[in-house]
Amino acid sequence: MTRATAARLGAAGVTGVLLAAARPPLDLGPLACVAFVPLFIAWRGRGARAAAGYAFVAAVVYHAWLLSWTWYFGAVAIVPFVVVLSLYWAAAGAVVGWLDRRHVASPFVVAAVWVLAEAVVARGPMGGFSWGEVGYAFHDVVPGRALASDGGVALVSFFAVALNGFLAEAFGAVRARKHTARRGWTFLAAGLATVLVLLLRYPIELALTRMVGHPVQLAP
Repeated sequence: MTRATAARLGAAGVTGVLLAAARPPLDLGPLACVAFVPLFIAWRGRGARAAAGYAFVAAVVYHAWLLSWTWYFGAVAIVPFVVVLSLYWAAAGAVVGWLDRRHVASPFVVAAVWVLAEAVVARGPMGGFSWGEVGYAFHDVVPGRALASDGGVALVSFFAVALNGFLAEAFGAVRARKHTARRGWTFLAAGLATVLVLLLRYPIELALTRMVGHPVQLAP
């Protein structure tokens, strides 16, 4: 194993830790806004197989922590469950890596693939397991709850993953700033602005309402 591969595996593990810390008992929900950045940087341009592997590692760390209470039932309970759930992440990573090699790469595409994977997990195995969805990390975050009122947990997951994707893209653009075209910077700025405005719509509406003295709604 090369140092670069080890670093990428470590980055995937960091994603699992950060996302787990965004859930109870630590419940540091805003960490989910950046938790996927290490994973997205690690699998960028690596292809379907590598992306699947890194996603699997991140998922194992995340679900092992999230489902730590099942240790009371022994390893025979938690190990297969964690592996099965992690395979869904690996499948999502493979799809993202496959699309990336075909130049279908966008944070919104990654978010769409991720939400689709979460929807499948919510329906199986064993009747579904939706508790691992990214959107639940924002259960105690006002913008997250406001967004969920419009489109449920899936919409929160979508914009959270998209935000992570744009942050990862921004990191890559800064590292390769000499080779990043103006069009690339424009896309990043527009994408980040769109995601942030939608995530922060409710606090912005509340602030504007207090300023003008009557209800302000930025979107229907």
